[in-house]
Amino acid sequence: MRDQLGLRSRDIELSPGVYVLHNSDLRLNGGRKITGTGVTIFMSGTSTITVNGNSTIDITAPTSGVYSGIAIFGDRDSAGDFDLSGNSGVSIVGAVYSPNSSITYTGNNSSFTPG
Repeated sequence: MRDQLGLRSRDIELSPGVYVLHNSDLRLNGGRKITGTGVTIFMSGTSTITVNGNSTIDITAPTSGVYSGIAIFGDRDSAGDFDLSGNSGVSIVGAVYSPNSSITYTGNNSSFTPG
């Protein structure tokens, strides 16, 4: 499996902007963290987001621009899902829009804060 963001070996702080996942998987596990303010994650195709194993995702949507208020956006053709489980910490400030995705939320998660 490819590790394009290097999440297996380090935590990531995202700068403000739009991050596109196209037929990709964003997987956080093993205590890794991804944080960012002014961030939109745009999912297309079969992209998925999985947060588990004591990992944390903490993002805040932008307050201006095309994706103002949107933290995670799945396009209408996206078939990707969200799996937030296994002692993960999830804080998402902003809208999560992905009409064809499922969200699995299990385990001892510390929070889930859709905006």
